[in-house]
Amino acid sequence: PTLNEAWSYGSAFSRGLAVQREDRTVLYVSGTASIDESGQVVHVGDTARQTERMLLNVRELLAGSGAMPSDIVRATTYLKNGADLDTFQRVYAAQGFPTAIPHTICQAAVCRPTWLVEIEVGAVLPRA
Repeated sequence: PTLNEAWSYGSAFSRGLAVQREDRTVLYVSGTASIDESGQVVHVGDTARQTERMLLNVRELLAGSGAMPSDIVRATTYLKNGADLDTFQRVYAAQGFPTAIPHTICQAAVCRPTWLVEIEVGAVLPRA
């Protein structure tokens, strides 16, 4: 409910993928950032608010497959500015996302010039 499909604004990628295995479901959430239902960047210039919106989007994507942040087993985060690391980590932990997982956080260019943070995650659910 917080995102539209990427193809609706001209991008050719999937927001995520669920892979059914014999004993579990593996969820892959592609690079997600602070965008709204129409694909527009929100909270331009505010790392904390962009992180909050980004994590809301991840939470909703996971919920679509019956998962929650506690099911995340790995993450990669891209920060436009390395100086935003403390802000990102504070908001990430406050939002209840797992901190004891393999999580690569690096300074890198992100897809859109006004994004300050982007994340991709993997989650695992036991097979029902």
